[in-house]
Amino acid sequence: IPLVRQASLLAVSGLCLVTWLTRWRQYTRQIVREERNEEARGAPTISDLPPPPRSPKLNIDPNHRIRLPLIEHLCPLCQQQRINPAALPSGFVFCNKCIVFYIRQHKSCPLTSREFSEKDIVRIYEPQGRE
Repeated sequence: IPLVRQASLLAVSGLCLVTWLTRWRQYTRQIVREERNEEARGAPTISDLPPPPRSPKLNIDPNHRIRLPLIEHLCPLCQQQRINPAALPSGFVFCNKCIVFYIRQHKSCPLTSREFSEKDIVRIYEPQGRE
């Protein structure tokens, strides 16, 4: 009797597996059909997306040394007026975009060479109209 019970459990399990595989195949076919319909309707595709923005032009010499700007409100990396200022724990302030890009590349402060990560960057909110 145990052999008959094992055989019936195996048959039920096999039937469940076949049913699940059939439904999974139907589901994936439905998704493929929906994607094709969206493409046919003119829905945006990956090739329609605009290219990513260019990396900021940084003011770095080949030895990775940064020159501090003479004007206090300029970013040491791009030498332009700071946009969306952000600071590192080392105390230096940069454009947010510039310092994020630099930290991703070098994982250190561009002026002190202390190691930092993106989570160490602190956004600063300056009053409008600051020159």
